[in-house]
Amino acid sequence: MAAHPPLIRLVHAWRILIQVVLDDLRERQQKATIYCPLVNRFIQQNIKYADAIDPSHPSIWAALPAAGAGPTG
Repeated sequence: MAAHPPLIRLVHAWRILIQVVLDDLRERQQKATIYCPLVNRFIQQNIKYADAIDPSHPSIWAALPAAGAGPTG
């Protein structure tokens, strides 16, 4: 028995949704700025979609430090 089949289906569904939206942007020759951490993660894992991202405003996440980076305390 799978550990979390509904969760696996949900993850698969959001990946499909992101892919469809990015494909549509490419088809329309439009660009996007990434505001969602899930989309940011998808782009990092599927670099072929980087051309759908606005190079002048790529992501609000680009300005954030990586997890665990920076001063502590």
